[in-house]
Amino acid sequence: TSFEVILVDNNSTDNTSKVAQKYLKKLNLKVISEPKKGRGRARATGMKEASGEILFCADADTVYPSDWIQTGLKYFENPKVVGVTGSWKALGVKKSIKKNIEKYQELGSVIPAKILMGSPWLTGFNMAVRAESYKKCGGFNAKINAYEDIDLTLRLKKLGKIVYAKDFIAKTSLANLPLP
Repeated sequence: TSFEVILVDNNSTDNTSKVAQKYLKKLNLKVISEPKKGRGRARATGMKEASGEILFCADADTVYPSDWIQTGLKYFENPKVVGVTGSWKALGVKKSIKKNIEKYQELGSVIPAKILMGSPWLTGFNMAVRAESYKKCGGFNAKINAYEDIDLTLRLKKLGKIVYAKDFIAKTSLANLPLP
């Protein structure tokens, strides 16, 4: 499977862009600067630059298994699927909190999303979408800085099926959340 990586530097204060430059010859990598701050804007900018049939969305504070792309792709064998999102594990929190977050993930977010929205919620740090459907629904709203993934979900679900896949896993940082 061939793939491209689009890295959007959204005014990062670390050395992300400099570190990424080291991989330009090792990966099909493009580093883009998006000077206007915002998660929705950064996601929209990256997706606009992507050229694949299936677009994956990832975050800098998230770790992905080596088979992440292959796992996500298998769900698109069904032509009715326009998006896939998956489970996640917490990084940077106490073990007791991590255990509860992961244990009740489906009950706390997947099931309510299906009830309230009629579809699983495409979590922005762990999702893939069919490019044609993404463009048709208008993609990420660059003006939204939070819940831009829910906004996308609400528009994308009208075009086909969104799948929640337990085996499509990401480990993401929750260190900045106000958890006890």
